[in-house]
Amino acid sequence: MKMDTNKKILTHKLLEIILFLTLFVWAISLLAENILPGFISEHLSFLKLTIFASVIMVLSSFLGRQLGLSYEIKIKKWLLIILTILSLFVVSLSLIKFQILEIVIITVTSLLIGFYFYKVLFEK
Repeated sequence: MKMDTNKKILTHKLLEIILFLTLFVWAISLLAENILPGFISEHLSFLKLTIFASVIMVLSSFLGRQLGLSYEIKIKKWLLIILTILSLFVVSLSLIKFQILEIVIITVTSLLIGFYFYKVLFEK
């Protein structure tokens, strides 16, 4: 069964919306899990949510390639700073039972890995 172009575009846009909502729920749930450990994971499986998001990403990517769609990624510096601060907050909450030196080493390592991924993915 072949889909016409309009149905493919509509399906792709719906998949994008579902993906955004799934990732938003995943991020908020992960933050809430860090603040109140065990409260969210008792009711929600992060593995199932991650697998669902991955399947939606693959389907959206497949449809986007069929339609010839491509996106230029632009990340604003202020958003990157906010995400870095939020990431540090989440990492420090997960490391509360460690000694201060271990927290510093793990946080610095996480920042260096994040910086490396930023350089690899977004530098020309």
